[in-house]
Amino acid sequence: LLFIQKDYDGARKWSSEIVREKQIDFRKDVQIAMNILFLISTVEMDDLDEIDAAFRLINRNFSQKYAPFIGTFEVLILKNLKNINQKIKGKERNDALQNFRKALIEFKESENNKASFQLDDLVIQWIDYKIPNKKIVVG
Repeated sequence: LLFIQKDYDGARKWSSEIVREKQIDFRKDVQIAMNILFLISTVEMDDLDEIDAAFRLINRNFSQKYAPFIGTFEVLILKNLKNINQKIKGKERNDALQNFRKALIEFKESENNKASFQLDDLVIQWIDYKIPNKKIVVG
């Protein structure tokens, strides 16, 4: 809910509790979703050191703790967030966001569409918010 309300600091703090926990009783899909929300919320901070640390943490979690559960969607998210993060500002970043959005739409329309909790829709809404001059249609 914090993420939807654009309270990225609050979303990051809350999801951090799950992401950094060594022993946790939540289902794996919940844990993976929290890792993704943690990473996006950290990207929103615009602190390159924090963002780099978050990418390392999530890559480590995905390769060690969740390797059997990681699918196309999670790889798509990591790859595109990394790409966006490298494009600091301007047209390059907007193009990267547009390409990310297009890739998510194609993923949603594919037969392998396996994103927990409709996280794909949430990420598309986040991208739409990030693209300047893009009109967001609600309803």
